[in-house]
Amino acid sequence: MGLGVALWFKEELRAETRWLFHPYLGAALVFECFFYMPIGLYLYYFHPAWSWMYFFNPAALEPLNLAVLGVVMVGCYLLALILGFQLAQFLIRRNNERAVIITAGVSLAVLSIFCLITIRRLLWVGDYQAYNYAGAVFLLKHRLGYINAIMAILGFGSLLFLLRKLKGQNFSPLA
Repeated sequence: MGLGVALWFKEELRAETRWLFHPYLGAALVFECFFYMPIGLYLYYFHPAWSWMYFFNPAALEPLNLAVLGVVMVGCYLLALILGFQLAQFLIRRNNERAVIITAGVSLAVLSIFCLITIRRLLWVGDYQAYNYAGAVFLLKHRLGYINAIMAILGFGSLLFLLRKLKGQNFSPLA
């Protein structure tokens, strides 16, 4: 998401002198904190086996360890956004927009390949035992499927609205 936001504002970033704590990054962080992090925490704490894609049994962990992993997961959301934005901003200012597009494309390709390889884990909802013993429910027949669909529509719609609203805004302290 950080790469995409930086690409959206590439002209503004070229003209801006700030290299850290940029307002566009701040807007993306606020959006992520109010939108993606709450849904991520909900999915993690109420559907932990599905969130971990059934690679291990979350019920076998101590509750405190599971909670710490949830905080780490959410921290990784933020870290990925910040690092992606900063990398893209760095490359855009050096007139290497092509490298940003390639990086974003490779990232999307790796994510898509991972999702295709693990499609069965993504499409079935249940606890660890239900998944492993064919007792899981198909995602589109479970409320989790509807929650994800609604949040995706609302999330991408509101993100697009935010990006369009901020496009062309001048955040320079001298403006």
